[in-house]
Amino acid sequence: MIQSVLKFLAGSVFSLGAMLATAYLIFTVSVAAFDYGRGLGSTLIEYREPLLVEITLANPTTLDEVSRILYERGLIHNALMFRIENFLMGNTADFAPGTFLVSSEMSAAQMAGAIRATNFFTDVQIRIGEGFTNADIASYLEGNDIMTAEEFLTVANEVEFDFDFLPGVPQRNNRLQGYLFPDTYMIPANANANQVIARQLQRFEDIFDNDRASRATELGLTMDEIVIMASIVERETRMSALGADRNRFAAVIANRLALDMPLEMVSTVAYAVDRPFNLLTPADFATESPHNTFLFAGLPYGPICNPSAASIDAVLFPYDYEYLYALLVDVETGLFFFTADREEYLRARQEADE
Repeated sequence: MIQSVLKFLAGSVFSLGAMLATAYLIFTVSVAAFDYGRGLGSTLIEYREPLLVEITLANPTTLDEVSRILYERGLIHNALMFRIENFLMGNTADFAPGTFLVSSEMSAAQMAGAIRATNFFTDVQIRIGEGFTNADIASYLEGNDIMTAEEFLTVANEVEFDFDFLPGVPQRNNRLQGYLFPDTYMIPANANANQVIARQLQRFEDIFDNDRASRATELGLTMDEIVIMASIVERETRMSALGADRNRFAAVIANRLALDMPLEMVSTVAYAVDRPFNLLTPADFATESPHNTFLFAGLPYGPICNPSAASIDAVLFPYDYEYLYALLVDVETGLFFFTADREEYLRARQEADE
């Protein structure tokens, strides 16, 4: 009798062990199959640079919803497989609110882990000023011990980022100038240049949305032309006391372009010779540079800074005035003078110099 019971128990233990071993084998093979399938799939599609995307969850979010977000942001190729892989790993609980960085190079489990990380971000805030050049951003980051200026500029000039708007930016030196959107960002304490630049590019993509793109098309302008013009508006009106001066200055640019007049913007010369406005010499205005709008008609070679949304909108919606000249007549008050008459402009300039 006892011997029969012992045999029964031994058989049961053996059966349970076999079931557990089988279940573990199925789980391991399944996960391996998903990893293999993902790797095989990636070899059958055109190579793409890894994506680094900021994911924000405003509320507790289900696995289904997270998989949809990741799919829509281009981080995964199959939302169902992402859900299945996490389900097999028991990773099915809702995700807590927060902001996280996720890379397309991560596995499904790593992505889920990154989005669940409660300490992924530290409270490091950077403030990229409106009208900063890329060199200004690099100096700011180095001055705040975030990274070296060389690291930032090397990545900005050499790394190819994958954003939908970038094919509309011509290949040129300092290509990302104008598109590293000025704003306040929260970044990890150990953030690298790729992370910071990816966030700035993402912010630009968010700002230059379908409505702004449609408005540019209405004006017969490309996105890049809008950004170049906005960068001039940003630098020229940085001393202005009135936000509306951006729209007035944008009218000056639009009217001069329509009449095939040289733009003759001091900001473009200052950028070409890398010197402040008040230190420019007569020789600077003769500098042979594609950015010098005193020598060359039309728009300069590229943006001269990273403009704000306000300057972009000023170019998209310039005031309906016939202004051809703009002059800062009082540095202390930020008072500008606008006119369509050259003689009137020259008189105002002479008075301002006295």
